Amino acid sequence: MSTIFQRLAERGVSDFFTPTPFELSGLPNAGQLPTVGMALAPYIPHLSQGALPIFNLDGTLWGCVSSFDVAEDVRRAMLSRHTLDTYRFSALKLGKIGTRILGPVRLNDSVVRLIEVLQAGSRRAFVVDDAGKLLGTIELADVIARLVGEFPQLLEDVSEHREDSAPGERKINRVMLHSARDLSIVLAEPLVEFLLRVHRWRRFGLVYVLGRHTRGVTISDALELLSVDGALSGLKVDALPGANPSPLEASYPLPFPVVQDTTSISEALPQLLRSQQLLVMRGETIIGHVDIVQFWSEEILPKLDLVLPS
Repeated sequence: MSTIFQRLAERGVSDFFTPTPFELSGLPNAGQLPTVGMALAPYIPHLSQGALPIFNLDGTLWGCVSSFDVAEDVRRAMLSRHTLDTYRFSALKLGKIGTRILGPVRLNDSVVRLIEVLQAGSRRAFVVDDAGKLLGTIELADVIARLVGEFPQLLEDVSEHREDSAPGERKINRVMLHSARDLSIVLAEPLVEFLLRVHRWRRFGLVYVLGRHTRGVTISDALELLSVDGALSGLKVDALPGANPSPLEASYPLPFPVVQDTTSISEALPQLLRSQQLLVMRGETIIGHVDIVQFWSEEILPKLDLVLPS
């Protein structure tokens, strides 16, 4: 008998996945690769779709930049208060902000190597050829879908505290990351403070006004508004469109799909894979949040050691 992990060690990346080509269309400087030394600010609105590859001058992959890389730079500025008032997004450069990828995935690597890369909390892996040129990306959602499709045991409840009414089936409320109270933010909160909390917990917030939530706020929402304004200090949550609607009933659409807390993980998974995040509701009330990276880390990775029948 062998474990799922051992079975995957025998498989190549190319046997399991086909990388999605990187598209330049819609990006600033159309037709030109995002290259070390270029200004970061024009690319900030595109980080909501996931990490952006950064290239060396010779076209090889240098690394990537994500919204969390930018949030980390803001965090450092906040810890050094004397730099907060002079912080300018227009001065940020690709390469100065970003994560160097020293060991990118190659098609002839084993699937285990791909899993190791995604263990770090990334939502996508970059695949290169032998010359270091980018072939494309493999999304975490596609990895989860393929693994669950081949090894359905990954969705079973292997704990000792199964519900008698549904043995082996876990509900989505068992994997919620945060409660509604953890997610709530107020109109007067500075956007930089919100960014600090989002970076730490890898989550978003729900604006709470007069006893109800009016809109969701993602890390990309905050970064885009701050980068347009140009300065960190002064802007608060109430500057976001729809944060304080009038009348209050005209609430802003929630940024992610919602599922009821009694929904099974197998039922909720397709929506989670499509949207990366879910809101969990009990009746009409939001009670929590599920993130795909957290789901991967807590629900999938630990089960790769499950022993499979011969």
